[in-house]
Amino acid sequence: MTEFKKHLTFKILTNLLKIPVNLTLNAMFPRLLGPINYGNFDFLYDSANKVIGFFDTGSSIAFYTRLSQNYDERLIKFYWWIVGLLGFSYFLFVFGMGLFGYTNSLWPNQSFYLVFLSTVLGVLTFLSSTLLLIMDASNLTVKSEKVRMAQLVISFLIYGFLFLAFNHIELSFFFYIQCFLIVILIVGSGLVIHRSGLHFFSKEKLSKSDIREYSTYFWKFSNPLLVYSIVSLLVGIGARWILQQYGGSIEQAYFGLASKIGSFILIFTTALMPLLMREFSKLFGKSDFAALSRLYVLSFKGLYIISMFISVLVFFNADFISSFLGGAEFKKSTLVLSIMAFYPVHQSVGQINGSFFYSTQRNKEYRNVGLFFMPLGLILSFFLIAPSGLYGLNLGAKGLAVQMVLIQILTVNANSYLNCRFFKIKYRKLLIYQIVIPLIYLSIGFVCNVLIEEVTQSGFFKFFLFGAMLSILTVFMVYLFPIIIGFENRTQMLNILKSDKINKNSY
Repeated sequence: MTEFKKHLTFKILTNLLKIPVNLTLNAMFPRLLGPINYGNFDFLYDSANKVIGFFDTGSSIAFYTRLSQNYDERLIKFYWWIVGLLGFSYFLFVFGMGLFGYTNSLWPNQSFYLVFLSTVLGVLTFLSSTLLLIMDASNLTVKSEKVRMAQLVISFLIYGFLFLAFNHIELSFFFYIQCFLIVILIVGSGLVIHRSGLHFFSKEKLSKSDIREYSTYFWKFSNPLLVYSIVSLLVGIGARWILQQYGGSIEQAYFGLASKIGSFILIFTTALMPLLMREFSKLFGKSDFAALSRLYVLSFKGLYIISMFISVLVFFNADFISSFLGGAEFKKSTLVLSIMAFYPVHQSVGQINGSFFYSTQRNKEYRNVGLFFMPLGLILSFFLIAPSGLYGLNLGAKGLAVQMVLIQILTVNANSYLNCRFFKIKYRKLLIYQIVIPLIYLSIGFVCNVLIEEVTQSGFFKFFLFGAMLSILTVFMVYLFPIIIGFENRTQMLNILKSDKINKNSY
């Protein structure tokens, strides 16, 4: 656990530095692009990521899980062929849609050129993600974070210059810059892997037995997720397509801004997922179920508290945050942001659940839950977003936000129940936890908000004071009631934080 704690600590510290930089960058983007182009960018890039996710069909998770257990350069070489095939398939799909005149049907009110640029950006992002997975699986997490930080600084300098020099930039130019920055990340990651004495594309030739073995492994892992990926693609793109069709680019911009702010809440959880998956895979490989169940509960409660803390901070300061990041033109996105503030809470738990299912090779269970809830989400999206003439509520971005939060809560709890049953953990305790903690935080947030409004009406100072008060109260809560983050008592919490041991007592 020494290496795990070292990497975990470094992830947390670097992501603390990333938050203010990312906030500043995402305050520049809406102003540089304007609401319409910002909405178009978010719609196109989101669509690209979802299509690539469909072509991926869990292969990246299979790759990371196996590489974490045993570093194998032949496996890496084989997977690069998969990545190349996936990228080529996506380009072929986009050109095919353009050739047969379906571009406007799949991407309403978007030119083929912008769709093509989003495809390039999506594939480059997939390439960079693969390199980052290789580094995390190879215990190069610290160096990986340094590369990301360097790329973030370069991004800040470029966009800072553009923001000061120009009032507006074209969407195509914005895509060029984004692609250039991803290329920097790819080159930097490649250099780190090479200088560490590893090879991200082995010179050793793959034998027929290697190809057969790896093909069987990936097919066995991804086959149960094939239908899941198809439904996920249709539902994910379908919901945004409904918003684009009936709400337009402005509503896309409101939802996009709210989603970006929500992604800040997930900075910690997303960064920690590869480390947790690596640890889950190792413990499962050793059949150490006691340590696995304990780590599951600790990660569940710890990340839930972190996410809830930031979500409540965003919820009670949504008006200031939306105005600060988007400017006056995004004032109407406040309510969307208030709703979406709570989406990352269960999404972080959902990421833990997903990692746990994959690491314990229960892909079919995970698939079945998704296949049940995702179609319900698409139906609910249409009902909430569609105009009254089509028997909808015409809520636009607000409707999509409500759908995502509600379906996420239902899906996560279904998966949590299955994980608890797998390790004979009492699910009822985690369910009560998800009711009590939000009530506590919302109550504290309400009191803090009332007290602060008596002192100042300034959005900035209110945000700062609210965050400070909430931080102090959270520290006191955790210290007085360590059960909040999964520890039975304060002594156990302090001992584990100081040591490298996982308590193997059952939950």
